[in-house]
Amino acid sequence: MAYGLRRAGKEGDGYNTGGFSEMRIADAYATNIFNGDCCELSSGNVIVSSGVPQGDDSADATIGFFVGCRYTDASGDLKWSQYYPGNAGNTDAYAFICTDPNVLIRVQGNASWAQDQIGVQNQLVVGSGSTVTGNSGWVVANSSSPDAAGGVFIRGVIKNGENESSSTPDLLVSFAPLASIWNS
Repeated sequence: MAYGLRRAGKEGDGYNTGGFSEMRIADAYATNIFNGDCCELSSGNVIVSSGVPQGDDSADATIGFFVGCRYTDASGDLKWSQYYPGNAGNTDAYAFICTDPNVLIRVQGNASWAQDQIGVQNQLVVGSGSTVTGNSGWVVANSSSPDAAGGVFIRGVIKNGENESSSTPDLLVSFAPLASIWNS
Protein backbone atom coordinates (compact mmCIF):
# COMPACT_ATOMS: atom_id res chain seq x y z
CA MET A 1 0.00 0.00 0.00
CA ALA A 2 1.38 3.41 -0.93
CA TYR A 3 2.11 5.87 1.85
CA GLY A 4 3.58 8.94 0.14
CA LEU A 5 6.90 10.52 1.02
CA ARG A 6 8.54 9.98 4.43
CA ARG A 7 11.58 11.70 5.90
CA ALA A 8 14.30 9.08 6.21
CA GLY A 9 17.15 11.45 7.09
CA LYS A 10 19.92 13.28 5.32
CA GLU A 11 22.49 11.38 3.36
CA GLY A 12 25.21 10.44 5.79
CA ASP A 13 23.42 11.23 9.05
CA GLY A 14 21.83 9.03 11.67
CA TYR A 15 18.37 8.79 13.19
CA ASN A 16 16.46 12.07 13.40
CA THR A 17 13.06 13.17 14.63
CA GLY A 18 12.40 16.65 13.32
CA GLY A 19 13.27 19.33 10.86
CA PHE A 20 9.72 20.42 10.07
CA SER A 21 8.42 23.95 9.43
CA GLU A 22 4.99 25.16 10.52
CA MET A 23 3.14 27.06 7.77
CA ARG A 24 -0.38 28.43 7.46
CA ILE A 25 -3.14 26.70 5.50
CA ALA A 26 -5.82 29.06 4.14
CA ASP A 27 -9.01 29.27 6.19
CA ALA A 28 -11.74 27.12 4.60
CA TYR A 29 -9.21 25.35 2.31
CA ALA A 30 -11.42 22.58 0.95
CA THR A 31 -8.84 20.08 -0.37
CA ASN A 32 -7.53 17.16 1.70
CA ILE A 33 -3.75 17.12 2.29
CA PHE A 34 -2.32 13.76 3.37
CA ASN A 35 0.82 12.81 5.28
CA GLY A 36 3.41 12.42 2.52
CA ASP A 37 1.81 14.76 -0.06
CA CYS A 38 3.99 17.36 -1.77
CA CYS A 39 3.02 20.93 -0.87
CA GLU A 40 3.55 24.37 -2.37
CA LEU A 41 2.97 27.98 -1.37
CA SER A 42 0.02 29.62 -3.08
CA SER A 43 -0.11 33.27 -4.10
CA GLY A 44 -1.45 34.11 -0.63
CA ASN A 45 1.59 32.50 1.01
CA VAL A 46 -0.43 29.63 2.37
CA ILE A 47 0.17 25.90 1.98
CA VAL A 48 -1.78 24.00 -0.65
CA SER A 49 -1.53 20.47 -1.99
CA SER A 50 0.99 20.41 -4.83
CA GLY A 51 1.12 19.05 -8.31
CA VAL A 52 3.92 16.68 -9.19
CA PRO A 53 7.30 18.41 -8.74
CA GLN A 54 9.27 18.71 -11.96
CA GLY A 55 13.06 18.62 -12.04
CA ASP A 56 13.32 20.68 -15.24
CA ASP A 57 11.21 23.69 -14.28
CA SER A 58 9.73 25.34 -11.24
CA ALA A 59 6.12 25.59 -12.44
CA ASP A 60 5.03 23.51 -9.44
CA ALA A 61 6.87 25.37 -6.71
CA THR A 62 7.05 22.41 -4.32
CA ILE A 63 8.60 23.47 -1.04
CA GLY A 64 8.48 20.09 0.71
CA PHE A 65 6.08 17.44 1.91
CA PHE A 66 3.28 17.38 4.49
CA VAL A 67 3.76 15.50 7.78
CA GLY A 68 0.71 16.67 9.77
CA CYS A 69 -1.31 19.68 10.91
CA ARG A 70 -3.39 21.45 13.50
CA TYR A 71 -6.62 23.33 12.79
CA THR A 72 -9.87 24.50 14.37
CA ASP A 73 -12.87 22.65 12.97
CA ALA A 74 -16.33 24.08 12.25
CA SER A 75 -17.49 23.30 15.82
CA GLY A 76 -14.59 25.33 17.29
CA ASP A 77 -12.55 22.33 18.47
CA LEU A 78 -8.76 22.33 18.05
CA LYS A 79 -7.67 19.24 16.12
CA TRP A 80 -4.24 17.68 15.50
CA SER A 81 -4.06 15.28 12.60
CA GLN A 82 -1.82 13.31 10.28
CA TYR A 83 -3.86 14.68 7.38
CA TYR A 84 -5.78 17.90 6.75
CA PRO A 85 -9.46 17.17 6.05
CA GLY A 86 -10.42 19.85 3.54
CA ASN A 87 -13.50 21.59 4.86
CA ALA A 88 -15.00 25.04 4.36
CA GLY A 89 -15.53 25.28 8.15
CA ASN A 90 -11.86 24.87 9.14
CA THR A 91 -9.96 27.91 10.45
CA ASP A 92 -6.62 28.69 12.12
CA ALA A 93 -4.98 25.79 10.24
CA TYR A 94 -1.23 25.15 10.17
CA ALA A 95 0.70 22.47 8.27
CA PHE A 96 3.92 20.84 9.40
CA ILE A 97 6.12 20.59 6.30
CA CYS A 98 9.50 18.95 5.78
CA THR A 99 11.18 21.76 3.82
CA ASP A 100 14.81 20.60 3.88
CA PRO A 101 15.95 20.40 0.22
CA ASN A 102 18.73 17.96 1.19
CA VAL A 103 16.50 15.47 3.01
CA LEU A 104 16.68 11.78 2.17
CA ILE A 105 13.10 10.55 1.63
CA ARG A 106 11.55 7.11 1.92
CA VAL A 107 8.84 6.44 -0.69
CA GLN A 108 7.32 3.35 -2.29
CA GLY A 109 8.38 2.49 -5.84
CA ASN A 110 5.90 1.29 -8.44
CA ALA A 111 8.20 -1.31 -10.07
CA SER A 112 10.79 -3.90 -9.11
CA TRP A 113 14.16 -2.70 -7.79
CA ALA A 114 17.40 -2.86 -9.77
CA GLN A 115 20.81 -1.55 -8.66
CA ASP A 116 21.16 0.51 -11.88
CA GLN A 117 18.31 2.81 -10.70
CA ILE A 118 20.65 4.56 -8.23
CA GLY A 119 21.27 8.16 -9.27
CA VAL A 120 18.54 8.12 -11.91
CA GLN A 121 16.05 11.00 -12.07
CA ASN A 122 12.41 9.76 -11.95
CA GLN A 123 8.85 11.08 -11.67
CA LEU A 124 6.71 11.08 -8.57
CA VAL A 125 3.24 9.70 -9.28
CA VAL A 126 0.21 11.12 -7.46
CA GLY A 127 -2.09 8.59 -5.82
CA SER A 128 -5.24 8.96 -3.75
CA GLY A 129 -4.69 9.49 -0.05
CA SER A 130 -6.57 7.59 2.65
CA THR A 131 -8.86 9.32 5.15
CA VAL A 132 -8.65 6.13 7.24
CA THR A 133 -4.84 6.10 7.67
CA GLY A 134 -4.15 9.74 6.78
CA ASN A 135 -1.38 8.55 4.43
CA SER A 136 -0.67 9.82 0.95
CA GLY A 137 -0.83 7.60 -2.11
CA TRP A 138 2.24 9.09 -3.84
CA VAL A 139 4.84 6.69 -5.24
CA VAL A 140 7.96 7.03 -7.39
CA ALA A 141 8.08 5.63 -10.93
CA ASN A 142 11.37 3.82 -10.33
CA SER A 143 13.20 3.01 -13.53
CA SER A 144 16.79 2.82 -14.77
CA SER A 145 15.76 5.08 -17.70
CA PRO A 146 16.27 8.73 -16.68
CA ASP A 147 13.45 11.26 -16.92
CA ALA A 148 14.87 14.80 -17.07
CA ALA A 149 11.52 16.16 -15.90
CA GLY A 150 11.47 13.86 -12.87
CA GLY A 151 11.12 15.41 -9.42
CA VAL A 152 13.42 13.01 -7.55
CA PHE A 153 16.71 11.14 -7.81
CA ILE A 154 16.77 7.53 -6.62
CA ARG A 155 19.46 7.08 -3.94
CA GLY A 156 18.91 3.47 -2.89
CA VAL A 157 16.55 0.83 -1.53
CA ILE A 158 15.62 -0.10 2.04
CA LYS A 159 17.45 -3.37 2.66
CA ASN A 160 15.83 -5.94 4.90
CA GLY A 161 16.09 -9.17 2.89
CA GLU A 162 12.56 -8.89 1.45
CA ASN A 163 12.02 -5.31 0.31
CA GLU A 164 14.76 -5.50 -2.34
CA SER A 165 12.83 -8.20 -4.25
CA SER A 166 9.37 -6.61 -3.84
CA SER A 167 7.42 -5.44 -6.88
CA THR A 168 6.73 -2.21 -4.93
CA PRO A 169 9.92 -1.66 -2.88
CA ASP A 170 10.53 1.11 -0.36
CA LEU A 171 13.14 3.40 -1.93
CA LEU A 172 15.32 6.27 -0.74
CA VAL A 173 15.13 9.37 -2.94
CA SER A 174 16.09 13.05 -2.84
CA PHE A 175 14.32 15.95 -4.52
CA ALA A 176 15.73 17.07 -7.88
CA PRO A 177 16.84 20.70 -7.46
CA LEU A 178 14.50 23.40 -8.72
CA ALA A 179 16.38 26.62 -9.48
CA SER A 180 13.89 29.00 -7.91
CA ILE A 181 13.11 26.91 -4.82
CA TRP A 182 16.00 24.69 -3.76
CA ASN A 183 18.90 26.89 -4.91
CA SER A 184 17.71 30.25 -3.62
